[in-house]
Amino acid sequence: MILIASSAFSALALLLTVLLALSLRRAKRQLRLVEARLEGLAEEQTEIGRRAVGSREKVAAEMRVLQKLLVQLSTHRERQAGPAVRPATGAKLPAPAAPALDEAEVLEVVRTALNEEKVDLFLQPIVSLPQRRRRYFECFSRIRGTDGNWIMPEQYLEIAKRAGLMGAIDNMLLFRCIQLTRRTRKGKLELGYFCNISGYSLADESFFRDFLEFLGEYQELAQGLYFEFSQSDLTTGLDHRDQLRRLANLGYRLSLDQVTNLDIDIKDLASLGFKFLKVDAAHLLGAIKSEAVDMAEMRLALDRSGVDLIVEKVESEDRLLEVLECRPDYGQGFLFGEPRLSAEVT
Repeated sequence: MILIASSAFSALALLLTVLLALSLRRAKRQLRLVEARLEGLAEEQTEIGRRAVGSREKVAAEMRVLQKLLVQLSTHRERQAGPAVRPATGAKLPAPAAPALDEAEVLEVVRTALNEEKVDLFLQPIVSLPQRRRRYFECFSRIRGTDGNWIMPEQYLEIAKRAGLMGAIDNMLLFRCIQLTRRTRKGKLELGYFCNISGYSLADESFFRDFLEFLGEYQELAQGLYFEFSQSDLTTGLDHRDQLRRLANLGYRLSLDQVTNLDIDIKDLASLGFKFLKVDAAHLLGAIKSEAVDMAEMRLALDRSGVDLIVEKVESEDRLLEVLECRPDYGQGFLFGEPRLSAEVT
């Protein structure tokens, strides 16, 4: 009897031991799961914090650029004295679609457009040739006045130049163009956008420094945002090579626009970060006809340097047939699409 009781007790003890071991093992597993979850939460919090800091840095960089633009506009307004500047008698200006604006009105339109989201983005397609597939868009900024109509550049360009306002206006339009490009690009990673940077922005070292900082905070834009510079702005005698290299070092690709002199060191151009060369169709065909340029040699130099040729102002099928003889990579012009509001395109 005692032996039976002893055996039962041993069996019970063994069972309790096994159950305890199983419970401890289960508890350890649960503890490891809890620890893993806590580690995951900690990592999530760290990532959230990192993103928050990054977001704050981006906003700070953006606000510094925006603030500088507003200061520029305010400074120009404070410098106004006496009657507003108007075109000189006999001055030949393009016929505007609305009454000419004086300096004070130009400033007011620009300030209002910035504060009230009245700077619109127009897009014109750039297509691959000969397939005519849309690959890029060139961006144009248009300002809306208080009456809702767009204020075209010819309405304020000459006034702005004479009054020394062009730098501030150009910088504001450039910044607005970047903002809108960032929005319209979401979900359209296969497309790219060309945005012009004028000589006024390049010459403004203070603005361009802040602008580069801003672009550095949004380097993801480099995958689909290309900056254009006119040939005349880069041949004014000022050395812009450092600014161009700094922009290219951030990953942004460059395009040489409004090319009139085809005697170009394409290899040197490529070393500065230029990936595109844009030439007017009529000018290119005229240069070939007059033998001012050997298209075969130019095409070879472009291919060796990895620079794509964009022929613009292609307005008819006949002109396209002539252009295709030059073996361009891309074409732009009314034949492929006119500039339209980004909301209509995207």
